[in-house]
Amino acid sequence: MASNYELVRTVLGVSVSDSVLLIATTSAALLIGLLVFVWKKSSDRSKEQKSLAVPKLPLREEEEDEVDAALGKTRVVVFFGTQTGTAEGFAKALAEEIKARYEKAVVEVVDLDDYAMDDDQYEEKLKKESLAFFMLATYGDGEPTDNAARFYKWFTEGKDERGTWLQQLTYGVFGLGNRQYEHFNKIGEIVDQEFSEQGAKRLVPLGLGDDDQSIEDDFVAWKESLWPELDELLRDEDDANTVSTPYKAAIPEYRVVIHNSTVTSCNDNHLNVANGNTVFDIHHPCRVNVAVQRELHKPDSDRSCIHLEFDISGTGIIMVAAKEAQKENEERLDLKENGIQIGTALLFFGCRNRQMDFIYEDELNKFLEQGALSELIVAFSREGPEKEYVQHKMIDKAANLWNLISQGGYLYVCGDAKGMARDVHRTLHTIVQQQEKVDSSKAEAIVKKLQMDGRYLRDVW
Repeated sequence: MASNYELVRTVLGVSVSDSVLLIATTSAALLIGLLVFVWKKSSDRSKEQKSLAVPKLPLREEEEDEVDAALGKTRVVVFFGTQTGTAEGFAKALAEEIKARYEKAVVEVVDLDDYAMDDDQYEEKLKKESLAFFMLATYGDGEPTDNAARFYKWFTEGKDERGTWLQQLTYGVFGLGNRQYEHFNKIGEIVDQEFSEQGAKRLVPLGLGDDDQSIEDDFVAWKESLWPELDELLRDEDDANTVSTPYKAAIPEYRVVIHNSTVTSCNDNHLNVANGNTVFDIHHPCRVNVAVQRELHKPDSDRSCIHLEFDISGTGIIMVAAKEAQKENEERLDLKENGIQIGTALLFFGCRNRQMDFIYEDELNKFLEQGALSELIVAFSREGPEKEYVQHKMIDKAANLWNLISQGGYLYVCGDAKGMARDVHRTLHTIVQQQEKVDSSKAEAIVKKLQMDGRYLRDVW
């Protein structure tokens, strides 16, 4: 009978000594392989670490200022407080001109609300500024604009605690306001005075921009007073006797030219399609067909105004355009035809010449004939010996006009903000003063109440 040792050897087919040798050999091979793998991995990691480039961290604002100072550069900050964008536009224009005139200037345009995350940062950061300009609009009833409100509150209310702490700062302020209002340029005046009282050095007198006249001309005049002072601060000694190059902004001029006047529509069957699940907005515009296209000015006119109508069927879009006045008259006409009594409607319309730019003449006369308009009063500034504008026609109709408004009527003004709308506003102020027999301050309050009540509305540009 075979022994147990022989049975095991028979079943496994190998001897015990052979098994031990096999296990030992396998273990040794695994150990050597593991050591080689670890060594190779370590070697590769070492190579990666040697070749790895350490990214440069962005400079902090303080470090950037130190670099600029080392290069002989001067930091200039142009702050703005704006409600409609005019002050921001002036700030950017000033910054561009400073850059063009002075090589050593490093200019930054800053929204006052973005300048500091919290109120304490205003003090911390302003202490480090050396040259700053402020474009500040006065809004509403002598209030700061929304983006300047936090800075204004902090700057004016905490002045007693800070004392004179801005001795290192040289500054200039340009205010934007309108003399038709009681608190003309209140914010600019207060901020300018506060900077002086808190230790800063005023570089030029406060600029007072008046939107009732020409605020652009006021801004240009203020800038011209600025350059001689900045020459002393930002021009190198070897350039002291040279004249800086005047900065001129490029103002493009456009005119629409229709090469084929017989084409009144543009259709593309592939344009008016759904936009997936995306909502139509400024980033995802809806492409639609042009249904109607026509020039509103007469052939002899040197100006152009294109009337466009779009096919927005199936888009779910509501459009509000310059033709809304026409739409209003169409709705009034529908009410009248349905037997519903409509109120009096006066339309003052002004242009240069009846034969050239009396736009929508046919439509307006149609509304007048059919009763949607009660009266159409036109003013053509280039036809008679003297220029005549809509504000002159308003004076002629002053009693009737104010009677309608005082009985709950609405006044809508649409057109040029710098010329027509400004003059109409001034004329309305005069009419209120004369018809109500009140002083200028009371007339202004009445006009302002009309605006606050939504009965004096302006769509101007």
